[in-house]
Amino acid sequence: IVSTKYSNEDDDETNIDFVLPCLRQGVDIQNGAYVSNVALTHGGALSTSENRKNSLFGVKNTVFKNNRANGGKGGAMFLSGSNSGADIEGVAFEGNVARDGGGGISVEKNSIVRMNSVIANNNVAVDPSVPAEGDHVSSGGFLQAYFAGPLLVRNVSMGHNRADNSGGAM
Repeated sequence: IVSTKYSNEDDDETNIDFVLPCLRQGVDIQNGAYVSNVALTHGGALSTSENRKNSLFGVKNTVFKNNRANGGKGGAMFLSGSNSGADIEGVAFEGNVARDGGGGISVEKNSIVRMNSVIANNNVAVDPSVPAEGDHVSSGGFLQAYFAGPLLVRNVSMGHNRADNSGGAM
């Protein structure tokens, strides 16, 4: 996917679905913009299913701005499952929000992330305007890792990220 903008700036809480129904998946995204998208559960802009295997994202020179995961994790991106993950380079995460953790990115259940030359500002884990119900995790203002595989974080600038529980940045 090259030079594409996915936007839900009308804020009607619907998402544009892009589904690859194959066993082994890989998606490369370059020069994109994901702005004001909303998910009712996980991954405001991009998401794997929970515990999904063999899903890989290559994301380069892309902006994730003001995306929301209203009922779950990963305001911009949610990754879950073995042999799944993302290679992120030259990407900006700005103003993304998740209720249950990982305002920018949530990585869990053996998923992996490699990120280089990333800017992450003003991402929030648990927005006070979204009521929390029961037991939830509200950590990682920008990045939350929960039983994740290896994470490689290089040349990443994080500023003004916030979590209501722990790890304002990560």
